[in-house]
Amino acid sequence: MMGIKSLKSLSKKSVLVLALVGSTLGLAGCGGNPLLDKGTVSEVRNGMDGYFAFEADASRCASYYEDRAAHPERKDVCDKWSERVFHELKTRHDFIPDNATIEDFRDPKLWMKINPNRKG
Repeated sequence: MMGIKSLKSLSKKSVLVLALVGSTLGLAGCGGNPLLDKGTVSEVRNGMDGYFAFEADASRCASYYEDRAAHPERKDVCDKWSERVFHELKTRHDFIPDNATIEDFRDPKLWMKINPNRKG
C-alpha cells in the first residue's frame, strides 16, 4: 500500500511541476515583441528622435529593418548600429522592457511604426 501512495503522490507532484513549467513556457512564447506595446512604441519613437536628427545611419537602417531584402548591403552596418543604439536606449531609458531583445528592436513591425521617413 505504501508504494501505491508514494506513486500517486509522485504522480501528482509530477503533474503539478509539468503544468507549471508548461504554463511558464506558454506565457513566454505568447508574449510577442514587448516593444510593440502601444505606449512603448511611442516612447521608442521619442527616444529615437536624436538618432534620426543627427545620425545618417538611423534613416538608412530604419529603411533596412523595414525591408531587409531591399537593402542587403546594409546588413553589417545596420546590425552594428542597432546593437549600439539598443544598448544605449536600454541603459539610458526605463521604457525598454527588461525582456526586450535586439531582435525585438530589429523587428520590421517596430520600424514601420517608428521610422519618421516612412511613406504612408
